[in-house]
Amino acid sequence: IAIPMSMEYDDFMRSLQETDDEPLALVNFTDEEGYGRFLDLHQCYEVYLNIKGIEKLDYLTYLQTFDRLYDIPKERKLHEYKQYLDQHLFTYLFDFLKKIKPLIDIDNDLANVKQDFELKYNDGLFPGWPVSIN
Repeated sequence: IAIPMSMEYDDFMRSLQETDDEPLALVNFTDEEGYGRFLDLHQCYEVYLNIKGIEKLDYLTYLQTFDRLYDIPKERKLHEYKQYLDQHLFTYLFDFLKKIKPLIDIDNDLANVKQDFELKYNDGLFPGWPVSIN
């Protein structure tokens, strides 16, 4: 009895997916991320577009400016903007960094960055967050 090639192929692919020996991919990247070579900021961009009081940008301009947080005036950095940073942009970048650099001690690096930020912020030297004069 002859077995069609398509059935053999399906069986072969099923056996590859069901093997417990070694996973095919240790880390899952989206197609846009190109196995960790690129960022896929589409979801962050969609959230950014829905923030009230923020200039609407096309995706390419967003990619060129998403890291310039200091360009947005302090008056526009409201609750929605903070949510965008905490729940979307920071979370995505943190998870992406963990995927591409699993041996880095991210928590230690973040503690150092936070300490540096707090010193500059308290002195009014952090870009985008000047000391307010009351």
